[in-house]
Amino acid sequence: FKDGKKLSDKSTIDELKKLVNEKEQLLEAIGNDASVLKDASDGLRNDKDFVLKAIRRNEYALQYASDSLKNDKEFILKVLKIDGYSLEFASDRLKGDKDVVLKAVKKEGYALQYASERLRDDKDVVLTAIKNNRSALEFVSERLKNDKDFISEVEKIKAESYSFGDLEDDNNNSQSESSLNSNKLMESISFATPIQVH
Repeated sequence: FKDGKKLSDKSTIDELKKLVNEKEQLLEAIGNDASVLKDASDGLRNDKDFVLKAIRRNEYALQYASDSLKNDKEFILKVLKIDGYSLEFASDRLKGDKDVVLKAVKKEGYALQYASERLRDDKDVVLTAIKNNRSALEFVSERLKNDKDFISEVEKIKAESYSFGDLEDDNNNSQSESSLNSNKLMESISFATPIQVH
């Protein structure tokens, strides 16, 4: 029923067809330019199904969704299944939510850059990101960069990512402990290659 009309009324069916066609045209436009969504009605910018369809067509569409959707944990978790980088456009509250950030960095390790400072200092989150993409080391907290246990874990990940042979230990024994840790971490960053998933 719409405005007291039965759904079977021809005019109501025509209106629905027109609405579906307009939504499809809008999705098509969003596929080419995500900013089209910002000019859509508040109802569409807050429509979970519509915005998910928009994100499937253009991963940048989330930035133009309603603030309510950007702060909806259940919705953002669905978005992150499509695109881990969409964490960039989630609310600050969700960028600090460990479940949300873990979902993002499992999909795209480099999305660590959008996590809260607190979570960029969380070993579980950071190691998950690095397993996906070692370049995520760039966004690790200073505290972790100097943590011997963390550096050891990074070295294990690095070793597992090589297809052949042993890693050479070319560290100069005369280096200070802190310098050694920083060099190991920088080596991991310098030679970062995506970890291949089989």
